[in-house]
Amino acid sequence: MSEGGKRVLVLLDEPVSAECLVGLLAGTLGLTSAEVTLLHVVTVPRTSPLETSALREPSREALEWLDALASRLAEHGLAARARVAISRDVETALVESAEGQDLMIIPTRSMGSGLLRALRGCPAEKLADSIRIPVVLVSRDLMTCPNL
Repeated sequence: MSEGGKRVLVLLDEPVSAECLVGLLAGTLGLTSAEVTLLHVVTVPRTSPLETSALREPSREALEWLDALASRLAEHGLAARARVAISRDVETALVESAEGQDLMIIPTRSMGSGLLRALRGCPAEKLADSIRIPVVLVSRDLMTCPNL
């Protein structure tokens, strides 16, 4: 890949190691000057209003760890910003968030804690047709650096 200036969307549902994410983006993918958007999706059941106050706490908590991760990425020279999306389903949030992005990174093991279940109902072809940007699936282990 080894191109700078890419806009990269990284889908996360829990904190990851900043150093490992830098290693993936800058080292493995060669995205040394990427603009990174760290995205966490808070899903809302169809029976609940999207503006419910019950969403404030999970959204605030996610934004806190995403902001901390964005700051750590900035220390490594990557422009990063945190974003929490509130949506009825993960697919809709991904499609909307992919607008203006060049690449999407999805950690696979973290999908097992909720994202995979949410995406299980939509075939990969439908998701690929909806997103229209390259999607890189990465082992969650590569983003947590268990050996550090």
